[in-house]
Amino acid sequence: MATQSLNNPVADYGGIVCGSRFIGRKAELLQIQQRVLGQAYGNLAIMGLPRIGKSSLAWQAIMVKKDSLLEEKTLPIFFQVGSCDSAEVFYKQFVSYIHEELEFICEDERYNKISSIILAELQQTEDKSVIIPLVQKFFKLVKRLGYKVVYILDEFDSVQSIFSVADFQILREISTKPDTKICIVTCSRKTIQEIESKDGAISNFYGTFSEIRLGMFTKEDMDDYWKRLSFANEITQEFKDYVQFCIGCHPYLLDMYNDYCFRHDIFSTNINEIEEIRIQLWHQFRTIQDTLANEGLLDKSIQLVLGPAYNVTKLEEERLLKYQFIKKVYNEEKVRVLGRLIGPAADEPGMSYICFSNYFTVYFDRQHWESIDYWPLWTETEKSIRRIIKTYIKEKFSDDWETEIFAKYGSSQNWSKQFELVRGTRKSSRAVFPNASENLIDYTMSREMYNVFMAPAWGEWFQQVFVGNRKDWAAKFNYLADIRNPMAHNNREFISQEQITLATQYCEEIKRTIEEWECKQE
Repeated sequence: MATQSLNNPVADYGGIVCGSRFIGRKAELLQIQQRVLGQAYGNLAIMGLPRIGKSSLAWQAIMVKKDSLLEEKTLPIFFQVGSCDSAEVFYKQFVSYIHEELEFICEDERYNKISSIILAELQQTEDKSVIIPLVQKFFKLVKRLGYKVVYILDEFDSVQSIFSVADFQILREISTKPDTKICIVTCSRKTIQEIESKDGAISNFYGTFSEIRLGMFTKEDMDDYWKRLSFANEITQEFKDYVQFCIGCHPYLLDMYNDYCFRHDIFSTNINEIEEIRIQLWHQFRTIQDTLANEGLLDKSIQLVLGPAYNVTKLEEERLLKYQFIKKVYNEEKVRVLGRLIGPAADEPGMSYICFSNYFTVYFDRQHWESIDYWPLWTETEKSIRRIIKTYIKEKFSDDWETEIFAKYGSSQNWSKQFELVRGTRKSSRAVFPNASENLIDYTMSREMYNVFMAPAWGEWFQQVFVGNRKDWAAKFNYLADIRNPMAHNNREFISQEQITLATQYCEEIKRTIEEWECKQE
């Protein structure tokens, strides 16, 4: 095991990956080269989810070439903007990083003479109105001396809390005016337009940027990744397939998973046997969800994966697809993963959405499916119905109630088909998450609640809760199930406001009826 750990090819995971450790991203590297490193150049924004490799991509494309770039009088600078707590500090460091490089390589006396005056004045003031002209003057000097500056501004999201609209305009001028022109490469989660927006006002800084939306590894990248790891240890195809099932093609999560396997010499194809790595993966997935929540996209991803998609804009859908937090798959694949087809249809016929890995899709489902706001009150109504069904089961059957209820109603082909469908959903969920609920009722959707449990035992039990005409109650339950179906498949436009209002009234009535009956039993 000690020898194995010494041959761990991903032991340095978590930091910037470069050189021989850097995998793939050929199209993105080419785009950076063409946009940033040529004689004609412009600003570039690299965007993506946390830990997706934005900083590593920028470093590999630019900083790795620093020596050769310096020979061409190009100064590549890597600046972690998150270290700045004010715009004034940002501007001062903006100049300081360039000066630290030019001190070593610039032999032109004009630089030393003029820069020393600028730097001294910058040190002595905290007044932004004085700082900005000095910064502009400094970059005029650098440009006049024939140098090209390429700035990688890492963690660029953080300037949102320290920049005014005017500050973005200053960066725009410095990076586009011929007498100061520099190249800015940003690494961020949000778009430049989102970052610079403030109180409804935005500059046109974002209009100077080309974009790279960095997602997961491609199939070609994955082939390169496994080839590199195979030099350190023989890795089976079964293991590769299982890792991809668990975490898809996420670069950081791949390294995190494989680092554990190499350190412990455990290349298991059952994540439930490795509690430490399972908890780490869940934590990282929750971090990704927190990021989406902060950007107002978590609810949209829930709607697209689990349904119904009632207020997802096309732009939000495209952002999630470009982030590759979600992806399109054929309906058969989604049924195989979740045990049922839920969520809206994609634009392509026969396709819908899942998360970036099958494992996380099931985890996502377990986290959110009961909190989906199908319409006002429906989530709580579903919970109330499941609760009353559990009460019925407890009163009428033993602990082996599944066997008993199947023996009682299984002669009906239609009933048994729906019953087995719910069982299949539970089986697929628990195969991935053994600690998930064992209670079959927790896996019922709206239509199965009524058809599988309530309708067969209406006269025997449920009529004591839902007093009155059975046909009226059946119509209400079926109406809600019918309304839910088009909503869950992204066809909200097929449903009128009057129908939604009626559905809301039915939800209120069912929920109230159950609660009143329960109160009488206490």
